[in-house]
Amino acid sequence: MGIAEEKRVLRASVRRRLEAVTAEEAARSGAEIGEKILSSALWKNARSVFLYVSMGKEPDTRRLIGSALSEGKAVYVPKCLRTEDGTPAMLAVRIRSLADLVPGLFSIPEPAFDPANPPETAEPCAIDLALVPCVTVTRKGERLGHGGGYYDRFLAAGRKPVTLCLCFEALLSDSVPTEPHDVPADYLATEEGIFSCKTGSRV
Repeated sequence: MGIAEEKRVLRASVRRRLEAVTAEEAARSGAEIGEKILSSALWKNARSVFLYVSMGKEPDTRRLIGSALSEGKAVYVPKCLRTEDGTPAMLAVRIRSLADLVPGLFSIPEPAFDPANPPETAEPCAIDLALVPCVTVTRKGERLGHGGGYYDRFLAAGRKPVTLCLCFEALLSDSVPTEPHDVPADYLATEEGIFSCKTGSRV
């Protein structure tokens, strides 16, 4: 079995685990993760943050976006694009309100984008903290995304920000098949706390 097939099988397995998590359990666990993030030094010390907009049972990031805006942080949200040759690409677009978000690629809320009037964007190296989603992740930061490759391409573009992956404890994996282009997370946030993926210690 090749790595691509191993990833497909693992995604399917984890999504079955997610189906067993009720909406109430997901909301409660997501709120716990959010509290851990808001009280962390990683969050408090970041002047600029890059946050995806949560969907379905994902840990809620909308409250985090609102908190970042009210705290005066520079807030960037992903804008997913396709280049002329079909290659996935992602921009970090600054928003100043949740009202700046509109349905985008895959129906995920993202910043409005007018090529004739380009919005303010940031390169990865200019961002202090990036919150990244996953289907599953290991405690070492080996992350399995949804398969589009958007985050790995974005984070591989020069010096990357500190990355924090959000995941329910119930969806963690002992191992994830990886390829050379896969970018591991620096930190992991679960209901139990925030952990360094390099040392395994709580931060």
